[in-house]
Amino acid sequence: MKIHFHHQQVAAMVIMLSVLITGCSKKIDYREASNMRGLVYRANESTPFNGTIKNEPWGTSYPEPAIGSCSTEYKEGLKNGKMLCTSNTGIKMVESEWTDGNKDGTEKLWEVKTGRLWRETHYKNGHKDGLEEVHNPYEDVVIQKRYWANDAKSGSEKVWDFSGKNLLQDLEWIDGKQSGTAKHGEVDEIYKNGKLDGIKKTYDYPEDFDKKQAIYNFEKEARQNLEKLLGGSFFLGTQPGMVVSNVETFKDGLLQAKPENQACVDAKIAEFHAAKGINEAPWNSDIAQWDGECAKSKVAATTPTQTASGNAAADQKIQLCVDAKVAAFRKASGPDAPVIHDMQEEWEQECATGK
Repeated sequence: MKIHFHHQQVAAMVIMLSVLITGCSKKIDYREASNMRGLVYRANESTPFNGTIKNEPWGTSYPEPAIGSCSTEYKEGLKNGKMLCTSNTGIKMVESEWTDGNKDGTEKLWEVKTGRLWRETHYKNGHKDGLEEVHNPYEDVVIQKRYWANDAKSGSEKVWDFSGKNLLQDLEWIDGKQSGTAKHGEVDEIYKNGKLDGIKKTYDYPEDFDKKQAIYNFEKEARQNLEKLLGGSFFLGTQPGMVVSNVETFKDGLLQAKPENQACVDAKIAEFHAAKGINEAPWNSDIAQWDGECAKSKVAATTPTQTASGNAAADQKIQLCVDAKVAAFRKASGPDAPVIHDMQEEWEQECATGK
């Protein structure tokens, strides 16, 4: 009886194993599948689907419009295993790995016209984690290398132009803050710990129309590539004829006034703190405005100071006081309001007497 019972156990186990193997190797068409409460079922079945679903519709507009279908592995109603998608012309477009309904592993995307690799991304439990590379599939070159940790940039980020020859961004990300150089669009800037820190140059179109039109055409094509490839960058500063339209200096994210205007701007900052509190910081737009106002006040103050004391420190204090009064006047009356001689003289006398 024991031997007979043992044979029955073995037979039952074989049958169960056979059922499991058959269940795991099921292949059905997507028209046989239905989605209920986030799980996929085969029609007329009450348990979540295990196996492969073929001919799942698929389409994309990146980098070129394409439609096709996918073959996807499922376990207990969720994507689990490989997903392979091909275009209607038979070009492999997507190959990805899934666990419990989330991308988990490597995802590769190909461009439909060239058949070349376009993007490769690593995922962990549904989040970008590890190296992501973007290629220009028309030139077959890498245009972006970026590292992720749980969907956040972490580590090195390098971005090239669309030729793959010119490195435009070279950044290092730590705790969500970037350090390094970035050239993109019209600007060339430097970051440290997530803030602008160093010289920032802004470029603009030259006066010559022919060159301007050529640069405009370059910019238009570059923006189209950027939108299409979702990677790479472009920089107008390298185009022949482009000119630097503005140079600014930043320190720890704060715009620095021009050296010749610094004392005047410092006085305005002190006035700002006196009105709003020492813990309130002015915006960079405020600094830029004050820098311009101080430059204009120097032009306006063309007459010699009548209250010159012969003491350099005292004269500087008087001048800072006058600059502050000029700034307050233009804030109330407009940035281009003229400062007449009588007003200037009155403010100088007030500042000399401590008013």
